[in-house]
Amino acid sequence: AKHQSGRRQHLPSSNMPATAMDRSFLFIGAGQMGTALIIGFINAGLVSAAQITVCDHNENRRRYLKEKFPEIERLANLEEFIPECQHPLNVFICVKPDGFITAVEPFQMFNKVTESVFVSIVAGITLQTMHYHIPAGSRIRVMPNTPCLVQSGASGVACHSKTRSEDIDLVMKLMSSVGRAVLMDESKMDAVTGLSGSGPAYVFTFIDALADGGVACGLTRESALLLSAQTVMGAAKMVLETGRHPGQLKDSVASPAGTTIAGLMSLEESAFRSAASKAVVAATNRARELSAIR
Repeated sequence: AKHQSGRRQHLPSSNMPATAMDRSFLFIGAGQMGTALIIGFINAGLVSAAQITVCDHNENRRRYLKEKFPEIERLANLEEFIPECQHPLNVFICVKPDGFITAVEPFQMFNKVTESVFVSIVAGITLQTMHYHIPAGSRIRVMPNTPCLVQSGASGVACHSKTRSEDIDLVMKLMSSVGRAVLMDESKMDAVTGLSGSGPAYVFTFIDALADGGVACGLTRESALLLSAQTVMGAAKMVLETGRHPGQLKDSVASPAGTTIAGLMSLEESAFRSAASKAVVAATNRARELSAIR
């Protein structure tokens, strides 16, 4: 798991990468979200496995990536890698909130820190915290979600006004390659966390509940899940691709005295809209609490 000397010799300091996208990528943390981004970027064709180094103390995660992408270099720690690295990096910090400070500490000794890009996807870690613990470079905050794994993610991106424009473009291009990305003021990032960051879990629950209803009405579990998931995906595509308001699309399906309006009335009786909205507010408030703690 140690750094092997000679690694990345195709990018020595005397032969700098032509663009920011050509730099080596370092992922600190290979949990669900970090792995989703790695796989998403590679599948999108923007980054090659040979450009990527992954640092994670979990041997099982390193083994999984080795089996999937043999060209990715895997490290248990950065003790040797950072002092020996002689070229700028695109660093994605994908650890738990309580591991952020430890994860970025090695960059105090990194002589290419100023030319590097640091992207944090860590919940509750603000740009102020990033600037305090990472001595230089472009520091950008991203809140992605797990559908990045299948190029269908939704990400919020925030950075300081003085961040290098080419580095903002790099991150926006990367995140847009695995879904849709919105550049916004950092004050909105907790709301992004509550809506799209946590949102897939809400939608998974809804898909599961729809399928349960189908099973209760006589469908097989397999058929119910397929129909449920496809229905949610199709409805979402209609909102995105037609530009019509969801309320208009809903009304177009609900015929007078028909089946759909009967189902919608049942949802309203169960406070479906309120439950969904309150889930976003609760998750957003929790994100704000985490930011305050950090």
